[in-house]
Amino acid sequence: MSLPTLLKKNVLYLAIILFLSSCLIFLLQESFGRAIFILFSLILWFLFFVFTKKGLTASILFILTFLSFNVTYQLPNSISFFGTEMILYNPYSNGVFVNYLVPTLSILDLGLFLLTVSILKEVKTEVLRKIFQNVKWYLITFLVFILLQNIFLFDFLVLLNTVRFVIVLLLLICIPTLIKSLKTRSFNLSIMTIFLINTLLQGVIGTLQFLGGSSLGLKWLGESQVVSGMQGSSFIELFDGLYLRAYGTFPHPNILAGFFLLSFFVSVFFFFTIEKKYKWLPTLLFFSSSLVLFTFSRIVICL
Repeated sequence: MSLPTLLKKNVLYLAIILFLSSCLIFLLQESFGRAIFILFSLILWFLFFVFTKKGLTASILFILTFLSFNVTYQLPNSISFFGTEMILYNPYSNGVFVNYLVPTLSILDLGLFLLTVSILKEVKTEVLRKIFQNVKWYLITFLVFILLQNIFLFDFLVLLNTVRFVIVLLLLICIPTLIKSLKTRSFNLSIMTIFLINTLLQGVIGTLQFLGGSSLGLKWLGESQVVSGMQGSSFIELFDGLYLRAYGTFPHPNILAGFFLLSFFVSVFFFFTIEKKYKWLPTLLFFSSSLVLFTFSRIVICL
């Protein structure tokens, strides 16, 4: 199928990518680097789609590619309608600004949105109905409870997190069934390559953070601004000196350690399922995940 024909049959995807790209103008004021990085991610999704010809496959590869990047956009605390200002949330607690009270949209939310659109567009209604058939009453009960909770709390941050949680829950239910149709050699190799690149990248960043004792200035990739010995930073005392635990581009070393653990399990799974001539990929990923040592996350290292 030629590219013009492919785009003609998928005008919705093209319109969504163009719309999301235009929305980056709001992020330019906060961070030029992050806006360019998200634009790059949208272009990469489009390339995934062109090569795979499936929005579902492209969205899954997108999420796996940017899983390790904590790139976010802080939503404004107020919006104006015809001169009337509406306060969405209050980020202060006892007069102190609390970062966790500020709702954010992340690059993974973008991936979840693209994945949801892809499923609704490409998966037949009968298939979705069959997937949710056995759990529909549990879902209905849960969704009613969530709806009542949001009505009583009436909080924008709670509402945003509820929408995010429900979308993730629904995707977790249907993805295991849908992904069976995507299991091809090229798809498996793509997953392995993505995990290997991300693991090596996070390992290099984390090692440099450990050796240098501070962040590397990669804030546009979601890196936390931390320094060994500084309050709020996670560090460890070794040989009468303070060393910064590896963060990578995650908000905390324990989360980076969890990512390395995920890479470890992925390497083990593919080592026993992938073709013999490609076993060097999971083997390299297996040894790359040993960089978890620089996170000093005792639970994950023991696991």
